[in-house]
Amino acid sequence: MQAVWLVPGGADIPRERVVLLDGDVWLGQGAALLSTPGHTRGNMSLAVATSREVFVTSENGVATESYTPLQSAIPGVRRFAEHMGWEVVLNGNTREDSLDQYSSMVVEKLFAGTSSVEGAFINFHPSSQLTAHVMAPGLSPTIVLPAPNFGDVRPTPASRRAA
Repeated sequence: MQAVWLVPGGADIPRERVVLLDGDVWLGQGAALLSTPGHTRGNMSLAVATSREVFVTSENGVATESYTPLQSAIPGVRRFAEHMGWEVVLNGNTREDSLDQYSSMVVEKLFAGTSSVEGAFINFHPSSQLTAHVMAPGLSPTIVLPAPNFGDVRPTPASRRAA
């Protein structure tokens, strides 16, 4: 079932270029990788805290409203969440570990907190965003939060050599 996502030769990455992670990992001041299994068993979410906000990005949800479905203007999403009693709504491409994904999305929601742009939504930025398309009329995100933009990336000499 997952064969279409298999990367040919993906297992041929030199071991010295691979860092195996187990659980949550602090990356440095204000940045962490959270272990959020569900979308895949090894799924990780990036959580970043700046002086202005905390945000999370991952593959678990396809839109900010995946974490606040009662605020969704997409036809049927709010009704479905109310009917099921769900706090979050999963994307449709996870079959094996849906319960883990649900729990992970609740963790992401707690980390992200409320958006400073629109207080009814969570400060979540999907890594694969739901976008409007002519082939799916009426299916577009209720809100797209502006991309976080804070500070500069300054690679260390060691990270430059490793790349």
